[in-house]
Amino acid sequence: HGSRGIVGTTVERTKMKPSLTQVAASLLAARCAVTPARAGMAPKNAPDLPENFCPRATGVATATTGECMCNWQDERGCTGSGCKYEMGLSWYHYTCEDCECVPEPKKPRKKKR
Repeated sequence: HGSRGIVGTTVERTKMKPSLTQVAASLLAARCAVTPARAGMAPKNAPDLPENFCPRATGVATATTGECMCNWQDERGCTGSGCKYEMGLSWYHYTCEDCECVPEPKKPRKKKR
């Protein structure tokens, strides 16, 4: 009865040896836990931005990535071939020569009665 190999018993555990894949996965997991993440980090130095890039009236230039974040966060907030609208943000990279942010349209005032 005790040597049947029921999962979780001492007999069964001695039969279970990790596969090469399990060993490799364990080593990779340990390495990832120790190594600091670098993905998603901005560069240390800002790129040379073109003159008149990202006018403050319609956008704000990022400090190190060379992107212009448009003030009007709408899919129509940027015009040009390289405009992006992701996660609710409208923006473009400085390498897009025909991109620009669009001013937010003024909302009509409600008439007083």
